[in-house]
Amino acid sequence: MPEQGLTAFLDNPWLLKGVKSVVAVIGTWLAIAVVSRALVGRISDNESRYRVRKFVSATGYLVLAVILMSIFATDLGGLKVAL
Repeated sequence: MPEQGLTAFLDNPWLLKGVKSVVAVIGTWLAIAVVSRALVGRISDNESRYRVRKFVSATGYLVLAVILMSIFATDLGGLKVAL
């Protein structure tokens, strides 16, 4: 009997979407950190370094938003109607 409960829990589509979302957030955060360190380390001007860091962060968050929207695309159908 407990196996059926566990199977039903693991077959839950929201659990799968939640795991995908967590992996996407962690992966994006790691990618932002790696790219930021790789690019910022080569720039000597403080103002340019600041702008590159902000650009990498903004781009990473935009990519994360697109990934999360694709994960929850079926659930965002009503949002399209509202917009």
